[in-house]
Amino acid sequence: MVALKNVFFFFFQAEDGIRDAQESRGLGDVYKRQSLPNVPSLQRLALCSLASRARQLQPASLSGLPEHLAHELVAIIARSNPQLQLEHLLPLAGAPLRRLELASAVAVDGRWADAFKWCPLEQLDLSSCLSCNWDDEAMAKLTEFAEKGTVIPCISTSMNSLILPQSPNLTNMSMPCLALLPNLVVLSIPGSAVSSSGLLQVAEVLPCLQSLNISQCHKVKQLDFLSRLHRLRVLNGSKVGGWGSKCVAHIAAIKSLRVLRLQECSRLSNASLEGFGGLPLLEVLDLKGCHRITDHGVRHLTRTNSTITSLDLSDSLITDQGLHQLCMLPYLVSLQVARCPGLSHDGVHRLAHQLPNTIINLQLKGISQLGAHGMKLEVSPSLRALDVSNCQDLPGLAPTNKLLFMRTLVASGVALDGLSVETVSSLCPNLTALDLSANRHALSTSALICLGKLDQLTSLRLTGCGFELDPPFDLLEQCWTELKGLRLLCVSYAQGLDPEAVSKLLGPIGSQLQSLAIGGSELCTGTGLLDASWPLPNLLELDLSDNLMLADDGMAAIAQASPNLTGLNISGCVELTPGCLEPWSHHQLRTLSIRDCPGLDDTVCPILSQLGEGLIELSTTGTAISQAALDHLLTLPKLHALQVSLQQNGRSLSEFGSRSG
Repeated sequence: MVALKNVFFFFFQAEDGIRDAQESRGLGDVYKRQSLPNVPSLQRLALCSLASRARQLQPASLSGLPEHLAHELVAIIARSNPQLQLEHLLPLAGAPLRRLELASAVAVDGRWADAFKWCPLEQLDLSSCLSCNWDDEAMAKLTEFAEKGTVIPCISTSMNSLILPQSPNLTNMSMPCLALLPNLVVLSIPGSAVSSSGLLQVAEVLPCLQSLNISQCHKVKQLDFLSRLHRLRVLNGSKVGGWGSKCVAHIAAIKSLRVLRLQECSRLSNASLEGFGGLPLLEVLDLKGCHRITDHGVRHLTRTNSTITSLDLSDSLITDQGLHQLCMLPYLVSLQVARCPGLSHDGVHRLAHQLPNTIINLQLKGISQLGAHGMKLEVSPSLRALDVSNCQDLPGLAPTNKLLFMRTLVASGVALDGLSVETVSSLCPNLTALDLSANRHALSTSALICLGKLDQLTSLRLTGCGFELDPPFDLLEQCWTELKGLRLLCVSYAQGLDPEAVSKLLGPIGSQLQSLAIGGSELCTGTGLLDASWPLPNLLELDLSDNLMLADDGMAAIAQASPNLTGLNISGCVELTPGCLEPWSHHQLRTLSIRDCPGLDDTVCPILSQLGEGLIELSTTGTAISQAALDHLLTLPKLHALQVSLQQNGRSLSEFGSRSG
């Protein structure tokens, strides 16, 4: 595949005129035909070759592509660019793109709207952008016409889903613009400055809205606008604050509601749950952090809302009696009751026997009494995901049958001994994600061998675990040879895991890892991870924080062994000097943390400037780098998307943001 680095240099021809008003399929019809000759032949070209020729393309040049090829081209561009920027997408204007998710995009603002609006997009998702400033101006540009009365942007009739990230600069002023997207049924504006009056305008122009996310919109004090949204099926009002009985009444009046999320709404009480009894179709109810919910409210819930399939009552005041009531929900699939201080081992034990066979996800995190009297937890064989983390006295699991459907087990901070680890590996053979971090018993060589039998594992976390490994360590080389699918491994702050053991243990799987965390260790240059002859070709993220013996030559070995690394954390490595970053000048690092490295001063900035456009996040707290040096660094054009976080005088400074936004 041809990489796209340094390929996207665009020069656009001036348009020869706008066509007369008529039905348009996008910018490909608006601009006079300037597409590449023999457009049908594009279907037979390799897409990577097409991407490499992007500098020759004009807006609308790809309007003749089939939809599936247009989507594949976007995927290639995203994979080939550590930062997806506006100029990379301009040639796609007019292509038949119907959905667009910009997970790697930076500096997304109103200028991007000119590329979006001429595609027949049905779904635009900006929630995963690396940096985004979607404000009133951006919303206006997305919906405005090129020339009033001539051509209507294709997006105005096609878009049905608009999902934005945290948008503190989005206000009531731009809400009337949504009238120009009449088919919109999904709207997500979390963290915006929109108030109740602005949402009333939304309800007036979009009465057919089916999904609304207004989480963390703290200016929303009243919910009168909900009376106009008769087709609403999904409502997320989490972390908004105090909603009284009138607000609950407005929610309860939406008979079509299926998903309701009200996390950390402090004024919700048992009476609120009684009001929700009038929602006949409710399937998902998320009340995490609603501290006033008790058994009385659960009783009302189970009597009137038998359709619920997913329920989150974490951090509530329910007891074993309320837990027993939950067994009356016949279609329950997911139950989360984390950190409920009134729950005991006996109550959870009865729950395991009485829950319907439909349950597949159970979260019991932080229930301190779960392992009382040394009793193991009985687990339903239908479970696919179980979280018992921070149940400190839990000695293990006691399933009656093999848990063949179990895929995820989070058991950090519990007390699994060697026999319990062996039980987990034998009874849960299909696990793909396992977290045993901070286990209260040390892991022996036999325990590691048992973990090596889980050949479906893709993620293994052993942060803060103790190890009792008997030398010689030759046996460790054979422990994890079967873990051919492992992609993420975390063994940071492990006790008793010396560099030689690390070398033996990780040797067979190093070439396949994509994310490795090994902070707080005593890595020595020339052995294991710091041996340049030990390749890490697929490694993308590496955490080496708090390695007190890590020196510049060790960093050089890592740079040579991991050519594709994009994220590096060397915080707290006190022996490093500015020269430690020189071997990384040709890497495409996106995130770099050098916090608490006192040996790094202003002389490191020229090296940072050589990292190029890939670097978007830099953490410098606790270094000797001055603010003046950082100011100069941020003026460099090729670091236009860089964000710097630092701390001075105990106060976090966030003014160093993406300047291109």
